Amino acid sequence: MSQLIAYRFHQFFFKKYFIRHFISFVGHCFKLHHIFFQIRIDALQNLRALLLAGAGQYEEMHAALRTLHIPFQVSVKDLRSQVVREACITVAYLSQRLGHRADRFLETLLQPVINLIPNSARVMATSGIVCMRFVIQNTFSARFLPVLCSNVSSKSREIRRHCCEFLDQLLHTWPTHALRKHVALLQEAIKKGIADADPDARQFARK
Repeated sequence: MSQLIAYRFHQFFFKKYFIRHFISFVGHCFKLHHIFFQIRIDALQNLRALLLAGAGQYEEMHAALRTLHIPFQVSVKDLRSQVVREACITVAYLSQRLGHRADRFLETLLQPVINLIPNSARVMATSGIVCMRFVIQNTFSARFLPVLCSNVSSKSREIRRHCCEFLDQLLHTWPTHALRKHVALLQEAIKKGIADADPDARQFARK
């Protein structure tokens, strides 16, 4: 029995230690973005592998994420479509695996991801749109509503259209307790959407 307890303790300690140091390594890889962009792509893929292995159940994972929000913002804003695509996939996967536990981390990335939508590079625009759909589908957080509602007034037609789509999605899928805090904001955003110059934005707002 004592050997089993020792083994379990060693396994638990090793996982926590590994997660903490692996996230530190990922953060170091992001700092090399001016030299080796492939290293950052590999780091993003390895981070998804860590989540797949169950790292999300450890508090160390959530604490470590706080150190990565700036590197992720830089990656989402990168000029290389490969980096942006991998960053968006990882953000979507984080939302899927961690749900509401990642809401603070995801909140810092919403605007940079939304800013990808009108990008002339189709890969970047599509990555941003799909990422947002996954985030809204998997993470119900009132923190997201002010960002989404404010973008209904964006100068970009594509941003306005898709933010109306995202609001339609969350209004049909989120629990009511996540919406109560910002009812007035939502009502105002819907009014703006209904009066939008873009027919698709009006259609989503009317739903």
